[in-house]
Amino acid sequence: MEREMIDGHAHLDELEDIDLAMARAKEVGLRYIVGVGMDTESNRKILSIAESFPEVVLPSIGYHPWSITTDSIEENILFLEQHLDRCVSLGEIGLDYGAKAKKKIQKQVFARLLEIALRKEKPIIVHSRYSHQSTYSMVRDAGVKMAVFHWYSGPLDILKSIIDSGYYVSATPALASMLLN
Repeated sequence: MEREMIDGHAHLDELEDIDLAMARAKEVGLRYIVGVGMDTESNRKILSIAESFPEVVLPSIGYHPWSITTDSIEENILFLEQHLDRCVSLGEIGLDYGAKAKKKIQKQVFARLLEIALRKEKPIIVHSRYSHQSTYSMVRDAGVKMAVFHWYSGPLDILKSIIDSGYYVSATPALASMLLN
């Protein structure tokens, strides 16, 4: 029995030769690719790529904590509101306490994005570097039903809580290393 492979998180907008990448994906049997965005510019690119490769690319637009600046918040949120219906999920979103944006602003933006996801009934792709407990608590307390904690590298007790809550975690080299040691 042949299984279909899905890449659940790819920053396709960063690739130099998208046609070559799609050809290679097909060669190795990749059925779908969730193309994720980080800000208005990358979200536009992801939507365009998804239009060019509708049989493979599933768009997911987001507002990554690395991209948050006080002068771009409203523009990015408005874009998400206007285009999220065309997407399979909202992401990549979350908190990153190593990013330039202040924690308070990140939390305010993340809370607004969680409200949008709930209202539009979309799963989320979560970034949670150096903010594992805060991110998990906000997702859980907001009542989000479907979430993938992308590239999780936090403590095992929080990982257990994430999984026990019915959320998913993407497997990463950092997590594999933690589990093996």
